[in-house]
Amino acid sequence: MRHKIIIDTDPGIDDAMAIFAALGDPGLELLGLTTTFGNVSVEQATRNALTLVEMAGRDLPVAAGVARPLRHAPLPYPDFVHGRDGFGNLGLPPPQRAALRQDAADFIVSQVLQYPGEITNESGCSGLSGPGCRHLLMVNTGDMLQEASGGYFPSTTHRVVNPPVADRSRGRISLPLFLHLRPEVVLSERHTAGSYLQERLKELGFG
Repeated sequence: MRHKIIIDTDPGIDDAMAIFAALGDPGLELLGLTTTFGNVSVEQATRNALTLVEMAGRDLPVAAGVARPLRHAPLPYPDFVHGRDGFGNLGLPPPQRAALRQDAADFIVSQVLQYPGEITNESGCSGLSGPGCRHLLMVNTGDMLQEASGGYFPSTTHRVVNPPVADRSRGRISLPLFLHLRPEVVLSERHTAGSYLQERLKELGFG
């Protein structure tokens, strides 16, 4: 049975790779893309998601999500990472299709109600607990691109900030949840995707 997934994204070159990987995986059924601010504004992220869907020649829904943090003032978008447009300032033409009128949260809820128990909540696996979570733990696609390119395309650093109520005497692990390549995919002379993932898990104490 194909696994139904929804990708929440702020594309982003790395997210674009993950989306194309998902579309090409016969074991996954991508139900749609939801967008958020991050690398770029939510408006730009939505345009980028629609562009990726068109590039892939697929008829997938795209729903726009939140445009700013709930509690804090928004910070400037890090255009030094993926460019002002999220795609390295390629200047791609605007997409021909439009996003859903339904917002991202409503779209996710509607899909979960339509397919009860069939859509995996990937965020529930960040603590390495729960059935099947080990197969859903993903290493940052950017890290794998860095390995495959011999460092030519460096991975970005993710900054983790503990919430105010957290116990600051204890560290916590943050793992970006991206699509993982099939284990047999060769990244470099020293690593396949599977061996790379296992090495990273050992570094974190999970091997």
